[in-house]
Amino acid sequence: MAINQPLIDIIIPNWNGERMLADCLHSLSMQTFSGFRIIVIDNGSVDGSVALLKTKFPQVQVYRFDENRGFTIAVNKGIREGAAPWILLLNNDMEVAPDCLENLRLAIEKYQDHQFFALKMLNFHQRDLIDGAGDAVLRGGVGYRLGTMQRDSGYYNVDRDTFGACAGAALYKRELFEEIGFFDADFFAYLEDVDLNLRARRRGMQCRYVASA
Repeated sequence: MAINQPLIDIIIPNWNGERMLADCLHSLSMQTFSGFRIIVIDNGSVDGSVALLKTKFPQVQVYRFDENRGFTIAVNKGIREGAAPWILLLNNDMEVAPDCLENLRLAIEKYQDHQFFALKMLNFHQRDLIDGAGDAVLRGGVGYRLGTMQRDSGYYNVDRDTFGACAGAALYKRELFEEIGFFDADFFAYLEDVDLNLRARRRGMQCRYVASA
């Protein structure tokens, strides 16, 4: 997976997620597209996460905090440490299909006027249920995931513009962060993506839901 000039930096925050993290990284090792680098930010895990990374996934770049500093600070650290023009945020309990990154590469080429992309997320325990298909926001600023707990019956198999992306599985152009700043560290975890979505949209940036990713 090592490559000198990757198109995508994959940032994975981890806290005591040894078993899930192994499955996530294994799915990334099966990708048909190889132009990426993986950066794991460990939030002071006390399980075998760090040992797993050293022994089973030595190609992964690892940064470790001494304590759990939360999702937002972790992913901001990963974004700063990377250099690729695109950044994929993945939760450590995600498993991606073998063509996920290739389909994201195609989306980057196809939708050049979009600065971030939402991935199709399926329920971890019941894979025929949608967990999220892009984010929307109510008039009062309350965000929610589209398609949550709906059957994956085909309605969300079409690419479409959406208000924003869930940071558990989202692709961002690095220039987005350079223009509007990083995730707000006041959000320890949750809602940080809603805040980022709002800031990006206010700057005229566009988000596309990619059904094949």
